Amino acid sequence: MKVTLLIITSLFLLFGSCKNKHKIAQAEAEMESLSTENADSTIVNDAFSDLEDDFDFSETATDSGVFEMGEVVTVLERGACFGRCPIYKVKIYSSGYASYEGVNFVDQIGLYQSQFSEKELADIALKGIEFGLDTMALSYDQPRVTDLPTTYIGTTINGELKTIKMRYGYPESLRHYRNFLEELIKSKTWTTITVPNE
Repeated sequence: MKVTLLIITSLFLLFGSCKNKHKIAQAEAEMESLSTENADSTIVNDAFSDLEDDFDFSETATDSGVFEMGEVVTVLERGACFGRCPIYKVKIYSSGYASYEGVNFVDQIGLYQSQFSEKELADIALKGIEFGLDTMALSYDQPRVTDLPTTYIGTTINGELKTIKMRYGYPESLRHYRNFLEELIKSKTWTTITVPNE
């Protein structure tokens, strides 16, 4: 009786394992069928749209228990692509407080915080005007081009947070502004808030 039960259990586990392998193989085949030349990019864009939905640019922070953070004055978010594109989010508040969330393909994974000086906050706004963000469109994109990460850049100019979607066909000056922000962010010391479980 025990031998029969053991055989039945083994067959059940073997069948379940084969079924899972079949599902995995089917999913891999579907992913391989998507190419960067695919004219219908809806599936690809939908796969990465969750990152775009996660970021609320209108968010206003309140007292964290330490001090009043104020309103978000600058944001930088870089999203996923088919390769190893860095995925992270940075928010800088009017008090100078900044949060960094490293998601994937970056040196720091998890949540971090830092502090920007008043001069740095002023430089961010001045560079935004210098690079012409106030005259730019709100979106630079081409849905038929699939394998490009989406970047969101938001900077407060003349008292208003302007957020630009930067993906395809954007002005060179917008790329320079993104590089300026990234260098400034890299220059800061970031303190760990939480680190994801391994």
